[in-house]
Amino acid sequence: MIQCSREDTVTRLPVHSFLKTQDSKDLNMKTFVVLAFVLAAFFAPSEQLNIVTCEHETMVLNCGGGEEIVVVAANYGRTSSCLCGGSIKTLSCYAGNSLRIVRQDCNGKRACRVTASNDVFGDPCKGTRKYLEVSYYCRRPL
Repeated sequence: MIQCSREDTVTRLPVHSFLKTQDSKDLNMKTFVVLAFVLAAFFAPSEQLNIVTCEHETMVLNCGGGEEIVVVAANYGRTSSCLCGGSIKTLSCYAGNSLRIVRQDCNGKRACRVTASNDVFGDPCKGTRKYLEVSYYCRRPL
């Protein structure tokens, strides 16, 4: 996951320290999100794209050359203080429906738009500014 070392830099935080928690429900969601992004990195084609869009903005996923979108991982919430400033009450924020919604809206299309908002995903952490993080790749239609 991402950790700030200075305002203008980003460093990787080891997964084992990210997973330290007292709440087993929180640990299960953290484990799921970490594994989704790790598996996405290892098993998706090398042209995988990772994009982040701040709350109230619209994310655009695109594939060229007649290829279609395959969404590998998605989270609407907040796991980093480095992205999309604003009010932060928690860094353990996950909308469990994120992957299903983004896949439903985007998989198999050449382009799609998804708005990063509570209206679309619900509000997984009230009082915290959220963002949508998506990993995807493009492939030739089957």
